This record gives sequence, structure tokens and C-alpha cells, in this order.
Amino acid sequence: MLKKEKEGDMLTIMPKRGNWLRMAGVSLTVLVLAGFVACTGKTKIVEVPANTTVASGKPSGTLSEIPHVEAPVGMPALTKGTEGVLLAYRHTGIGFVEANGYDTLIFRFLTLPGGWLSGCVVSERRLEGEKEVGRYSFSYAGNEIMVSGQTGNEPASGLVTFSISPGKVIVGKPASRVILLDNADTLTFQSPAGDYTESFMAGSSNAEKRIMITRAGAVESEGKFEYPEKGKIVAFIRDKKDTTGAEEVRITLFVDEKNDYRFRTEGVEPVNEVYASGLQDMLTGDHALENLALIDYVLGKGRDIRPVLAYAVSQRKSGK
Repeated sequence: MLKKEKEGDMLTIMPKRGNWLRMAGVSLTVLVLAGFVACTGKTKIVEVPANTTVASGKPSGTLSEIPHVEAPVGMPALTKGTEGVLLAYRHTGIGFVEANGYDTLIFRFLTLPGGWLSGCVVSERRLEGEKEVGRYSFSYAGNEIMVSGQTGNEPASGLVTFSISPGKVIVGKPASRVILLDNADTLTFQSPAGDYTESFMAGSSNAEKRIMITRAGAVESEGKFEYPEKGKIVAFIRDKKDTTGAEEVRITLFVDEKNDYRFRTEGVEPVNEVYASGLQDMLTGDHALENLALIDYVLGKGRDIRPVLAYAVSQRKSGK
């Protein structure tokens, strides 16, 4: 389980101490979870050949390595329709299903002509289908975006104003966070006073693809982006006090030929598996930064996807 710390309205990723769980390779078969605990408390397990590889043009990892949240065995499959972004977020933390009765949240971000996001519908995926649990609306006026809505039992926050300027988005009045994107495609989330920052340097202009979290001017956590093979990106984040890597957080992202994203986050315990279709397109156009700010806001604290957002927005200058 990752420990969360608040800095104003900011999130610090701080995994607890313990042995880091890694995915174990299986030589003959992999067991794919075919559903979550329903009212009977039972799960269904099926066997799938582990030596089946992904089709040509896709990442070279096996199906056991690449999460397919959109089409799990025994659950309703998800397909992107007219929405601009379909994002399926599966919680993989121990005990989540038992405590909540579902494991996957579906975010369908709607669009306006010109590449603007206009809102989002949030649903839980259950055995009987999708159940809507939240809805957001985005209204534009000059250099401001007014956001209304909530998910589940979250307290209604009323209208939240996003102030937009080149390379900068201020969330809230008074500000709760500031999001910056510079010409080198370094994406930074910071507290209004600037005493807490999360910086992700995934852009092609950075010789060293660094991740850095600072507090009161001191580096608290750091990491980097690696590109071990075509279509595969790995981000590591480690607390400066963690000299052995026992608390390291790893995000492994797979991008296919359609620019669909599939990634998982692992720390001391598994955190998530995510499928995102249309994300890169919405984060590489003329309204990339404001779209990123809206997606980050709707997903909320603790989703652990900011390194993926940083990679996606960095592709706007690469022609990918």
C-alpha cells in the first residue's frame, strides 16, 4: 500500500517499507483473473497460454506482461465510442474489491470541436455492466474553465475555476495547485507557494529523463524514465532515504500502433492497471496542457498516473 501525504492539495507518493512485490514469470501458463468477488465471494480462474505474443507492430511483451483492463476474461469488454478519451482504471491493491464491490472505474471524457474536453462520465464496471457514479462538466469563458461535478460520495465542491495562460494552469481560486509545461516538455505540478513540486522530464529534448519531487527546496524523491524497447516505457520513483530500492515505485507503460496506452503501477504492493484510448491525441494538440489539467483533476488524488501524463504530453513535438 502506498502512503499518501498532502501538501496543500498536492499528493506525495510515499510507499511504505517492506519487500517490493514483483511480477513473477510463468513458463507454461498464466492465470488470468476472470472476475472479481461477487456476492458469492468466489472468483473464476481460467488458463491462457503464456507463450502467445502480441501481434506485429505492438509492444513485444507477452500478454501476461501487458495489462488488458479493457477486455478481461469474464467481464464486459470496453470500447471507445464518440468520447475523446476512454480511461479504465483498475485498482489492484489487496482487499480493494472486497471492500468496495468493484475494481475498475471507467472515465469517458467527452470533447468539443477543436480538441477541447467538455466533460466526463464516471462509471464502475460490475458484472452486470457499467453503473454511473459521477459526472463532470467543463465550461469555457476566455482564459478560464469552470469545472463542476463529483464522483461517488465525494463532497460537492461547487465550481472550480482553472485559469489558463501559455504553459501554465492554476487550479482553483484561491489556488490549490499550479501545473507548468516548459519548452523542453518538463511537466511540473507544484503547490501555490512553490515549496512542493513534482517534475517529470519525459521530453525528447532531455538527455536524462528525470523525475524529481522536492519539498522546501530539498529533493525528497527522484527517478527516471527508461525506454527498454519499442513501445515500452518504464518510470521509476524512489525516496532519497530508500538506499536499497525496497520502496521503489515502478510504472510500466506499453503503447501500441494505435497509440492506445496500457500500464501498471507497482510498489510494495500492486497499485493499478490502466487502459487509456485517445489520451495521447488529447494531450498533443493545441489544448494539451488544459486537457491534462482537467484529466488530472477528475481522476483525483492517489491515481499515480502523472508520469504517464508527462510522457503523453511530451509526444506533441515528436510527431508520434
